[in-house]
Amino acid sequence: MTKRKTNKSISIKWVPEKKDPDAIDLKAREYSRVDWEHLQEESIEIDPALAERIRSRRRLRQITLRVAQEQIDEARRVAETGGEKYQAVLRRWLAQGASLARTTRLRRRTG
Repeated sequence: MTKRKTNKSISIKWVPEKKDPDAIDLKAREYSRVDWEHLQEESIEIDPALAERIRSRRRLRQITLRVAQEQIDEARRVAETGGEKYQAVLRRWLAQGASLARTTRLRRRTG
């Protein structure tokens, strides 16, 4: 639990720490016989779309970017039909382009 002070200097609220619902409790009874120190490593391949969704959860950073008016107008049109803000559309386009560039770069490196 973490302490969180409210506006009143005397009052303290106890707020439980956020737990990842997908995390496992390594000390749980069902894992008591697992030898965690001697587990073999396994390689897995993550779907690029999933990897991008994970990366997109990171905290956003404000930047200044010059964009053509036509691109802004198109983003607004797309945003209006999708019921979202045009800035979110621009961010998504930027993320898709970055993901494509990353995938292309990694394929060149391994192939």
